[in-house]
Amino acid sequence: MRAVLTKEEAEELLGQLPECRLCWEKDERRREETYRRIINHSDARGMLCMIRTITDYGRERVLEGRRMPAMDGRYLKAAEDNLYAELSIAMEIPRSAPQRIYGGTDGRIKRSAAGTLKYVRRCGCRNVTEITD
Repeated sequence: MRAVLTKEEAEELLGQLPECRLCWEKDERRREETYRRIINHSDARGMLCMIRTITDYGRERVLEGRRMPAMDGRYLKAAEDNLYAELSIAMEIPRSAPQRIYGGTDGRIKRSAAGTLKYVRRCGCRNVTEITD
């Protein structure tokens, strides 16, 4: 068991999101082994990369008119639950906020003029943004 991320570590981790990807393994057994190792070791960066990789793969599959494999969906949910809980504690934000940070439709991370990362949330249908720490 490891200590929970600090706020600074969480911000640094989220700042790595653009370049964070896992190498896609075509063999489902090896891919599941990789997922299981990341989840069991509570590797925050690994979970972030896993979420991004599986989500991107799922989007590609939908565009092809296909569904994401059930195994990938199960591990995606496990990684999201673990990572979002940890980020919400570290950044002192609601548990649903990290999901909106990655999702891109409801919210996102922006860098302020001072260089710190801020959570930006879209408020309803109005095109208003609210910045919270």
